[in-house]
Amino acid sequence: MAVSGSIGTAAGLFWLAAGLLAIGYRALRWG
Repeated sequence: MAVSGSIGTAAGLFWLAAGLLAIGYRALRWG
């Protein structure tokens, strides 16, 4: 965990995926 660049990229991808999942879940939930 010493390379901030790779941590930033992983965190960015993680939050992006989480955001997409949340949007998709809401879309399915609300129809």
